[in-house]
Amino acid sequence: MDFPFNANRDYQRRRPVPLGGGVDVAQLLRAQRTVETERTRLLAENVHLRQELEQRYDFSNIVGTSGPMRQVYEQIAQVAQTNTTVMIRGESGTGKELIAHALHYNSPRAGKPFVKVSCAALPRR
Repeated sequence: MDFPFNANRDYQRRRPVPLGGGVDVAQLLRAQRTVETERTRLLAENVHLRQELEQRYDFSNIVGTSGPMRQVYEQIAQVAQTNTTVMIRGESGTGKELIAHALHYNSPRAGKPFVKVSCAALPRR
């Protein structure tokens, strides 16, 4: 395309290149639709997986009815509503990770990443 010279025009500014010259507009539209479809699918999968995690780590899935376990449930419910960092201690195999997940997924931070740190893996110094 030829344009007449215009003294007021900024010729240094980049302008979008008109489509043509081998660019298939239909192919670009198909690619855009494919990307949007995949994005929608991934968003739906993300929502589904988050809901699955919330269900898996619901308080009702923690087993135990003894007095000490009821006290643990009460503490979890109380701490879950606060914006604080929690350290869970206990013997191996006692369900510390299950408690940590239950705390996270029942707290205001549930939509944020869950970061667990094994203190045993940290160096002493």
